[in-house]
Amino acid sequence: MRYSIADLCDGYEDQIQVLHPDFKSYGGKARLSGQIRTIQVDQNPSENRALLSEKGTGHILVVDAGANTQGAVVGDNLAKIAIENGWQGIIVNGYIRDTSILKALLIGIGALGTCPRRGRNSNRALRTCLKSF
Repeated sequence: MRYSIADLCDGYEDQIQVLHPDFKSYGGKARLSGQIRTIQVDQNPSENRALLSEKGTGHILVVDAGANTQGAVVGDNLAKIAIENGWQGIIVNGYIRDTSILKALLIGIGALGTCPRRGRNSNRALRTCLKSF
């Protein structure tokens, strides 16, 4: 028997988290599920690179970039690293780039939107929080 996402939400309302509708899908995988790991960044893609370089088999990285519109914190290079390390997807509270390439990659990518400019590589550290749920 097949269930729709709406049926699963109805049956497991207290156990399912659903992405807010402001996020759009950009990756080659339209649906994903897995254990969530989170990171908070200050527009510095290198922080994402370090985490995505770790084994992430079955995990989804949620990147909190504070919805900052100054630049993208995920692009095709980071997505390829994520795929190599088994990550299911990346959800960004912010912006991404390289969308024409991302849609061809077998990974789920969600973001608020796109920005062709790369996030700045500042040396200023921001509190980074890694959690497993």
